[in-house]
Amino acid sequence: MTRKMKLDPNVCYVIGVFSCNSKEDRIGITSNKGEFIEKFISISVKDLKVPPNKITISEEGRWTKVFYYHSKIRKNFGRVLERRSNIFRWRNDYSSNYIAGIFDCCGGFDKKGIYMKALDLANMQLISNLGFHTQDKGGKSYLSNPRQFIIFIADHSVIAESIIHSSGNERDLR
Repeated sequence: MTRKMKLDPNVCYVIGVFSCNSKEDRIGITSNKGEFIEKFISISVKDLKVPPNKITISEEGRWTKVFYYHSKIRKNFGRVLERRSNIFRWRNDYSSNYIAGIFDCCGGFDKKGIYMKALDLANMQLISNLGFHTQDKGGKSYLSNPRQFIIFIADHSVIAESIIHSSGNERDLR
């Protein structure tokens, strides 16, 4: 039997990232955002104790793939995801990091607003229970209250930080 994983906010961030890709047998990301890639690698090495030589990094055009295989971590992440509605039900550093991981992995913004793509039902319900309601439009879940959402994840999300900087101010968000 594997030992239970000790959760901390940084680990919750990687679990959020993993929840977007949990159908794969590896833990990883594909991105063109250097800060996101650096954060994922840093947490994996420092907090999850993944040996750096076990992390595979490959370039495919403008995209970078970063992943590793670790069955114990994957199994523990699966256990956390089974209980996510209980673990992340309060607005705290754990849930804001988890949601920030999801947003950095599959979120963004366009002229219609701030969205997340391909949310599974459990994550959609969790986000709603935290008070951030979404509306589905063409495969994207747009946030009804984006300003509060960005404020909630801003300290932990690379993408949210870039949204704030591109708009010039948190108040300018829709």
